[in-house]
Amino acid sequence: MIEALHKLAEAGKTLIFSTHHQALLTLANRVLLVTEGELRDA
Repeated sequence: MIEALHKLAEAGKTLIFSTHHQALLTLANRVLLVTEGELRDA
């Protein structure tokens, strides 16, 4: 599944997903965190 998401991103698609799995964060171009109800860059 991760490979399919990566192919979509390479094709120029914007992907937004949520995870608590730290290893998946290394695959992202940008990581945002929600802390105390506020969205911020990681």
